[in-house]
Amino acid sequence: MRIRNLENLGKNRMGMMVSLALIIALALSFSTPALAQVEIEQRGNPPLNPLIFDDVVSLSTQLLNGFWNDVFYSQGLQYQLPSGFFWYNEELPSNCGPTALNNAFFCPADATIWFHYDFLLMLYNQIGDYAAAHVLAHEWAHFIQYLLGIDNQGFTIFTELQADCFAGFFAAWADDNGYLDDGDIDEAVTITYHIGDPETMPWYEPGAHGTSSQRITAFGLGLGQGLFACSFENIQLIIEGYTLNSLSEAQPANAPQMSALTITPLTHSGNAYGLDIRANSTEVQAITLEVFDTAGNRVYEDTSHSGALRFHGLSNNGQRLSNGVYLYVVTTRKLDGSITRSEVRKLVIVR
Repeated sequence: MRIRNLENLGKNRMGMMVSLALIIALALSFSTPALAQVEIEQRGNPPLNPLIFDDVVSLSTQLLNGFWNDVFYSQGLQYQLPSGFFWYNEELPSNCGPTALNNAFFCPADATIWFHYDFLLMLYNQIGDYAAAHVLAHEWAHFIQYLLGIDNQGFTIFTELQADCFAGFFAAWADDNGYLDDGDIDEAVTITYHIGDPETMPWYEPGAHGTSSQRITAFGLGLGQGLFACSFENIQLIIEGYTLNSLSEAQPANAPQMSALTITPLTHSGNAYGLDIRANSTEVQAITLEVFDTAGNRVYEDTSHSGALRFHGLSNNGQRLSNGVYLYVVTTRKLDGSITRSEVRKLVIVR
């Protein structure tokens, strides 16, 4: 992340492409307040404060505060600060129960945001500064849901995935305005991948947040398509197993494989980094693989006439692709000249 001039943050009235109909459908209208500053309060024993990490936390809170103030103002809605923003390093009482280590949470009982200092510091050290900032953006998104009166309809996964989507919407703005460095989006994807629910957890389980795939899809939805895309209708599609392709069309993530091919992820220590594609029939004359980043840019393309093709997570110029979400399409040509193109599928590269 980059430290930039924050003087006009929260004063700019951005002409964002936000659907007023969506906001009205989810919340009541209020009048617009002036922007205030967020004060970060300590609870419990203080750590040895690394200044760079503290700057990341401070910058993130001010950006989130100013960003959402501008979004609300642009729609004639009232924005207000969280009632408190606390860090802790031990189990402490809160109005939503005792704090938990290795956690961050929004407490709707008193509109406060809490984070375990050493947990975010660990993310900062092991993944990067925006991994920590992304956790704060997710919890701030829960505060936004609170202000808008959004209810999870009895299933936590709805508001959790929507919060991931809201965090993606914020990340896109921060990137467009020069606050993010190369690799920051990948850091958000990496931490999202690691905090997903087990694949075996039912979506209706109390406390469910969504699998790694579902959470990354929700984040990418907000990142690429903005606030309007973070509707519960789209969240429902994600829960049902849909993923979004580069043309913004929903396709079933669990669609059957092309009968002529077997596609298997290449993995190392349980993490995917590439693909192994093999023909199931001698009728397949050629296999073509195209890989795109989430912006729709083709980063890899290759054709094999041997009945097998391997993608090792490298771009066409031999550079190793960064950790993150990629989309791919496989096309086969048979001896009779017929061409079959797969649906767009998702590959999450984590090394």
